[in-house]
Amino acid sequence: SRIAKTLLMKSGNHPEKGVAMSREEMAGFINATRPSVSREISAMEKDGLIHVNDHRIYIDDLEGLEDTSD
Repeated sequence: SRIAKTLLMKSGNHPEKGVAMSREEMAGFINATRPSVSREISAMEKDGLIHVNDHRIYIDDLEGLEDTSD
């Protein structure tokens, strides 16, 4: 997904630090609507790929996120 690709790109070599990006910023960055970004982020959280805390998106399953970015 474009969200997965963006998170991987923005996290660089330090996925443990998380990505500081709001849903609105993500939507603008990938040219999508905020509701669709929110749905996909929620699904990724439910799948255990990421979690969101204090306006940061943390990668919990790097390999799984890489698989969804194809």
